Amino acid sequence: MNNHSDHDTTENVIPFENKGLEAAIRAWGEEQSEETAVNVLQILRDSYVWIPCNVSQDEATMEPDLLENEGTYFFPVFTRPEMIEEYGETHTAVEVHFLEAMCLAKNHEKNPFGVLVNPFNEPFLVPEEGYYIIASCPSSDADHDAEVEYLCGEQPAFYESSDEEPEDHQADIIPFPTGEE
Repeated sequence: MNNHSDHDTTENVIPFENKGLEAAIRAWGEEQSEETAVNVLQILRDSYVWIPCNVSQDEATMEPDLLENEGTYFFPVFTRPEMIEEYGETHTAVEVHFLEAMCLAKNHEKNPFGVLVNPFNEPFLVPEEGYYIIASCPSSDADHDAEVEYLCGEQPAFYESSDEEPEDHQADIIPFPTGEE
């Protein structure tokens, strides 16, 4: 994990690897089709995102923060660190690979429904059932599979490679409820 202060991130500059992700999410928002959803999932496979963390000075730990909507928890991630500012100044932005964010969400004690990308600006929800699809996408970084196994502690069940997707892993990509009709 990298603290955002390790990188040169200036106002209105999107990290190169996330320009395509943000464009894909925008395209999905305009046309919510299977094709646009799959495109987002494939790009997420090799993306780095920022998670908001609460820092405990006493225990020298950082705990990822969750969003809650009507008793359902979501694991928020952002394509840019400045997007976390809507959380307030009490959170630290930590950069992680999206697969690591999936591991953190899957292992979180509050059992979030899924990973919510950019919850305050063009949100894209990947429910837990979608983790398998993302992990099954081919990676453009051949060395990354070993890194994920290291970061997650072991090869997560949703990360097992298979020629066929099990029927119970049919992911529905749904928008985050905004309260607007």
